[in-house]
Amino acid sequence: MRRLSLLTLLPLLNLLAPSAAHAIDVVKLEDGTRFAFSGYAQPYFRVVENPCQQTLVPGTEEAPGQPTCTRSIIPDGFGLQHVRLVFEGENPGRGKLNLEIATAPNVELIEMDLGFELAPHTGLRVGRMKVPYSRGGLVSESRSQFVVRTDQSTLTTGRQLGVALKQTLDLGGIAEFASLEVGAFNGDKEAERSTINNIDEEFLYTARLVLQPTGKLKKLYEGDLRPIGERNQLHAALGLGATTEINANEDYEQIRAGADLNVLYGGMSLLAESLYLERSFTADVDIDYSGLGWAVAAGAFVPGRWTNEHLELAARYEWFDPKAAADVARAAEIRAQAPGSGYARPDGAQARSVLTTGANIYFAGHDFKLQLNYVRRTELEDWEKSVANPEEPFTLPASREVDDNSFVAQLTYRL
Repeated sequence: MRRLSLLTLLPLLNLLAPSAAHAIDVVKLEDGTRFAFSGYAQPYFRVVENPCQQTLVPGTEEAPGQPTCTRSIIPDGFGLQHVRLVFEGENPGRGKLNLEIATAPNVELIEMDLGFELAPHTGLRVGRMKVPYSRGGLVSESRSQFVVRTDQSTLTTGRQLGVALKQTLDLGGIAEFASLEVGAFNGDKEAERSTINNIDEEFLYTARLVLQPTGKLKKLYEGDLRPIGERNQLHAALGLGATTEINANEDYEQIRAGADLNVLYGGMSLLAESLYLERSFTADVDIDYSGLGWAVAAGAFVPGRWTNEHLELAARYEWFDPKAAADVARAAEIRAQAPGSGYARPDGAQARSVLTTGANIYFAGHDFKLQLNYVRRTELEDWEKSVANPEEPFTLPASREVDDNSFVAQLTYRL
């Protein structure tokens, strides 16, 4: 009896997959009034290399080059990255409603924005939404080419309460050849504030310019997931974004600037994105610093009768330095106090490079897919105790690197 290989089973699994996800209409009236809901879930399994921090301890029997190794275990196992319910509403005379709710680990409001067409090519959004700044921040968590976001995304704006005004320009028969969106929001990073209670008169202002001379995609997503018949058409989009904000409570002013480029052709994709952040304190309460990061990702569908629509290989390289002191003489004051990044230290402050390689199996595009990612991290700068060289026995110089590479398999299913 012949054994069925995994590649033989994949097309069979595709027969069980829905062709495309569509929101389920609860109300749909003849005048165009509509209310519908959908949702998606992302269960995953991960294996993380046990972080190992090497430390030389004087007076022990270990010979030079044979340091002791202290391990901190990062659990392997199953988890849920996102479980979301999405509601859509529309009334021809009163605009559109978008509502997104997280259901795990806690029920929490993620997005709620109201959209209005003020005039042809002019739209207004009000509510809690993704700040129009960078492409990476605007793409849905369910339509990403990789399981894990870039490290530099920790310095972006996240979702905030505010208002955004968008003006588009059609040119040469191309819809939205260019667009400019500006907005005002409550400010502060998402992790530093509650979901909705952030009324403090300290605003974040943003602007995003997008040029897409080859036309607009129907939805924002990563990878060339266009129908086969459209892949021979070049798609290119360039985005530029900037934000500025003042935080009187912590006495700092902060700016961000970034650029992103997305190119699609023939089932291949190229995505590049950069970010620069500068935080200046108005009083001598902390150290002025800047953050810098960039990432380049490429993907290609494997040629073949089935694979050219369903199997994509992708890779992404990142370089990220979350904090660099504006005054070099004070660099030690913001240097990382412990080594590592990623699962070992998600708040890690060391500069690092990250290489992610992956395979994506799209049973129904981004609506139903299996993603396999291997993430390799390399710390690029020393942490504080490895350069301070104190004389205390247990705080002597140690390796700046932490072995915390990981493998993650994630399934995305959108209703």
